[in-house]
Amino acid sequence: MQPSVSEVFLERTQCPACCAPRGHADVVFDMAYNADPLRAYLIYYYRQASLDILGETHFTIVVCRDCGLAYQVSVPGPDLLTKIYDTWPGEGKRDKHRAMFTAEDYRNLAWQCDWLLRHIKRQPMKIAVFDYGMGWCEFLQMARAYGCEVAGCELSDARVAYARSIGIPVIKADEIGTEQFDFINTEQVFEHLIEPRRELEMLAAALRPGGTLKFSVPNGRPLKKVLTKIASKTKWEHNDPLIVQPLEHVNCFRHDTI
Repeated sequence: MQPSVSEVFLERTQCPACCAPRGHADVVFDMAYNADPLRAYLIYYYRQASLDILGETHFTIVVCRDCGLAYQVSVPGPDLLTKIYDTWPGEGKRDKHRAMFTAEDYRNLAWQCDWLLRHIKRQPMKIAVFDYGMGWCEFLQMARAYGCEVAGCELSDARVAYARSIGIPVIKADEIGTEQFDFINTEQVFEHLIEPRRELEMLAAALRPGGTLKFSVPNGRPLKKVLTKIASKTKWEHNDPLIVQPLEHVNCFRHDTI
């Protein structure tokens, strides 16, 4: 799928999962970014960001009649993606992220790595782990502590720089496939991807024979309930469910659509 290009947004002309034409999809939500309560929510969420760049674009969600995927029609182009994931978060994002991490979060990462080792059944040093959308490297640091060979990929320049500063190899998106991995981690990633089908195919090609790709996304089953709640409100609360987060969660999966 190749979206048509506008100045700030890309316009999806077909389903990013099954490639059905957009005419095979039903609109389930539509609201202008510059209209409240959506604008007020974005001002709260992105703080000091200048939202004028969003112009008259609408936050429109459709559901594909062929495969059931819910997806945003207008998605951020390259420049807007940089603002969302690198510029708008501002300095100190990593410190804030670490402050939110609890002992339970670290125990969960350890459990994931323990499962990985039991599943693959090889010595840790012989297991190659790749984290696509590695964030601030928590998973990779845990996997490395267990003895695995690790590498990651990330859109944010700040997070890439941090990974390199702690000795974690970084692979650029256009270089994926030059190496092969036993385990590929995608934790809360595919809801963000403009072209999830293409990127899934790319990652699958980077798996060694018998390798495993972990696909973890928010559960989109309550989508209609969430949208009905938002549409009826005069204020979009910052703690409302974010399975349909504007600008960032551009795809909404259920078990059957996965």
